[in-house]
Amino acid sequence: MARREHSLRLLNLAYIAAAVAGFVRGRECYGLGLLFLFLLLRARALLGSLENPEPRYTLECYPVIIIAAAALFIGKSNHSN
Repeated sequence: MARREHSLRLLNLAYIAAAVAGFVRGRECYGLGLLFLFLLLRARALLGSLENPEPRYTLECYPVIIIAAAALFIGKSNHSN
């Protein structure tokens, strides 16, 4: 069981690293700033105000992380469209 948790932690870290790289590289990609604002508001305003936040409340942020990670793999020819 511990080995599975370790591999899931590494997968989570890979997703977050790809999302951060997507935010940095995808500055010209429309809407990434709005998605980042959603993550910031969700994490600070909602989860910061709860006494005991559960992991299921952060699961809604993963589509944003996946979209930001996908912005990392957009080719330069698609940025101008």
